[in-house]
Amino acid sequence: MRLIKGVLVLLSFMLVISGCDSKSKDSGSSYILNGAITSAIGAAVDSDTNDAEAAYESNDTPATAQPLLNPVLLGGFVSRTGVGSGKFSTRGDNTDVYQATLAKGQTITLFISDHDITNPYEIDLDIEIYNTAEITPETQPVALSISATAGTETVQVPENGSYQIFVRAIRGASNYLLTIGQPATLPTAAPQMDIPFVPGEIVVRFKDSMATASTSHVFAASTGLVKKRGTSGQAMLFTLGDEMQRLQTRQLLGISMATADSSATNNQEQLKLETIETIRALRERPDIESADLNYIRRAAAIPNDQHYPQQWGYPLINLPQAWDVTALPNTNNQQVIVAVVDTGVFLAHPDLQANLLATGYDFISNPSIAADGDGIDANPDDPGDNATPGGSSFHGTHVTGIIAAQSNNTTGVSGVSWGTNTKIMPVRVLGRGGGTTYDIIQGIRYAAGLSNDSGTIPPQRADIINLSLGGPGFSMTEQAEYNAVRNAGVIIFAAAGNDNTNLPSYPAAYDSVISVSAVTMAQQRAPYSNFGTSVDIAAPGGNTAVDSDGDSYYDGILSTLVDDSTGIREPVYSFAQGTSMATPHVSGVAAILKSLDPELNPDKFSTLLQAGKLTSDLGAPGRDDIFGFGLINALKAVENINIVLPPIIAVDHSGALNFGPFVKQLTFTTRNAGGGAFVITNVTDDVDWLETNPQMLDGSDGLFTVTVNRAGLVDGLYRATITVETDTASSLTIPVTLQVGERQEKGNTGHHYVVLVDPVTMETIRMVHVDNNNGSYSYQFDSVPEGKYFIVAGTDLDNDGLICDPGEACGGYPTIERLQPVNVYNDLSSIDFGSNFNIIIRAQASNPEQTETRGFSRYPND
Repeated sequence: MRLIKGVLVLLSFMLVISGCDSKSKDSGSSYILNGAITSAIGAAVDSDTNDAEAAYESNDTPATAQPLLNPVLLGGFVSRTGVGSGKFSTRGDNTDVYQATLAKGQTITLFISDHDITNPYEIDLDIEIYNTAEITPETQPVALSISATAGTETVQVPENGSYQIFVRAIRGASNYLLTIGQPATLPTAAPQMDIPFVPGEIVVRFKDSMATASTSHVFAASTGLVKKRGTSGQAMLFTLGDEMQRLQTRQLLGISMATADSSATNNQEQLKLETIETIRALRERPDIESADLNYIRRAAAIPNDQHYPQQWGYPLINLPQAWDVTALPNTNNQQVIVAVVDTGVFLAHPDLQANLLATGYDFISNPSIAADGDGIDANPDDPGDNATPGGSSFHGTHVTGIIAAQSNNTTGVSGVSWGTNTKIMPVRVLGRGGGTTYDIIQGIRYAAGLSNDSGTIPPQRADIINLSLGGPGFSMTEQAEYNAVRNAGVIIFAAAGNDNTNLPSYPAAYDSVISVSAVTMAQQRAPYSNFGTSVDIAAPGGNTAVDSDGDSYYDGILSTLVDDSTGIREPVYSFAQGTSMATPHVSGVAAILKSLDPELNPDKFSTLLQAGKLTSDLGAPGRDDIFGFGLINALKAVENINIVLPPIIAVDHSGALNFGPFVKQLTFTTRNAGGGAFVITNVTDDVDWLETNPQMLDGSDGLFTVTVNRAGLVDGLYRATITVETDTASSLTIPVTLQVGERQEKGNTGHHYVVLVDPVTMETIRMVHVDNNNGSYSYQFDSVPEGKYFIVAGTDLDNDGLICDPGEACGGYPTIERLQPVNVYNDLSSIDFGSNFNIIIRAQASNPEQTETRGFSRYPND
């Protein structure tokens, strides 16, 4: 499994298929085409990449360290001498050095863009950080991550201060992405000093072909290590032994005395460093399958899904507290079926399989749109829609993961409906270019158990239908069909649309359908979200142009996805934005309610919604055209379902406190959201710069003032947690975010090549290259022949002639994920779009026979 991070903007699909694009043609006329490209906020670029056209400034030494703001997402390139092509092929670019002021606990992550899990020893980059004032040739790093085979390296900053960050090429050449931000949960095999482990102990597995009864004795003799536990054929535990044995190990494994300095004043830290260096040396041996630190594990919080910390939308809607209710033994946990009527679902995604029903259907009647070789059939698997030359959207897979990803399984993400028996009925109605209203009608009728073109109905109809799709154009026929589905007892949710307009989008604007708009992490209307009289409710939809909480991830919605850019469908996780992402948040909460109250139906849901029983009021009091009846509040919703609840502590805000760069004081109130009674016994926080004081406290009802003190804090983003404990109810945690200093409000994603691409042949027709100017790139093409073109822009950090490679900045009109051809028949201006870096983490082997598809050529096909 791998996670893709980047500006992935999945737009709601149009209901009408556009005609096929023809090859660009020259009618004798030519025109001017121009626009602007905006860099993502907080982005930066290595000042000495391999691109000969880009500005060059060496950052190879501490004396020439490149300054960085905090937080940052930076694209770079390093290489060993004699590797690759371009200006560094003969002299190499072994090290990039960066200077930054960092805060204790911040995480620095290096993503190795060209890492290949099938050949992990081909490319190896490492990361080290040093105190700025102490750098000499003998200086020890204060933190380092030096895996020989991992695709990521991560270190944590030990104390506030000024640091230099070294990115080193150990083997090969590669683009990379460097992030500085709040702690991120990412897979890494790199030994790290800041994760608790037993100093001096190493867990070793030998390759099967070399594991014999005498293996451990031969190994000990050749390394100086001492066997502590284990037998041949399984993991074994070795130690570094005493000082003399450690010296022998360093000599036998070739660990330099400069790295392993036995005179260090902190013996434990020195032993940790020696342990890490020994592991690195062992991983180079042909007889070793794996060598790892003996980590110290502790009880994990729930849910334990690997990327749950990046799912910021859940605490925004008080979902974790609602989960406490779904976990109660006396709740009715009947099966709930949610039909995702979309592009289908990648049925082999391991984080979805357990919650997918076998009763889905494919209603795309036009084989050229279906892309699976036929018309309607009983297989809703998403083969991909080739939405862009770089891959498909797999929109329905992303939507499905938000609702019902398998949760608390230590991997991937959590679904909103965790704790319930919610299953997904995948219904495929969207393919290449979108889908037709007729096919969508057949899909919703099937989901509702009504007659349809398949001639079949599912054994059990859906309780809820999720429609993360839409487009203009009212249809009386459609309205009647949605009425019929609602009358069958199905609750229907649809995306309000992503056009930043008050014009209605259908089916969301139909009677019988609940329209969902999108909000950001700050509970503001997302800049793309539609608004108007048809909006009924709001939910987290994200904004991939900003990183509000400084966790080094742009504020998209993280969920399951598929990457087919190599020609093989590979399960991944990715961020996206849109009302398409907001809608499944509401569908998932509705599934929780249905599991608790089997009698919940469309009328009851609408009554609760209009009475303010399911939402937190945002905007103007009562219903408004931005948020409808408010932001979905999962805890408030379960409170208003007719079940017996235990005492539940709740807060009357979004579940998080964000002080930003200027606010000094905020408040929160507590209450009992359940039955019975409890008394608040203690309120604590986990940092020195935060103080929480009760202004009023009466049993469960409290008013608390939270004050922050920025004095002595270096510039950066800070996080904390307030914990409210009670005598009977479960405790409550409130995340706190604080900013110190001014954040970078304009980005620089590097020297860009802007290309016009033939939408049929995918050949590059024209190219101009431009540099960043205050966060933006202005481009212009002159004498463009009449025709249709994709417009794409990106960097070529590794100088391979292709833009938009892994680790390089990339953008396209209107978005790189869903390119739309520009029809040039007169002069065109303001063809604007954004550019951002793309991070890919591979965590499973790819098919060795697949051919990798990389970026766009920056050279015109003359």
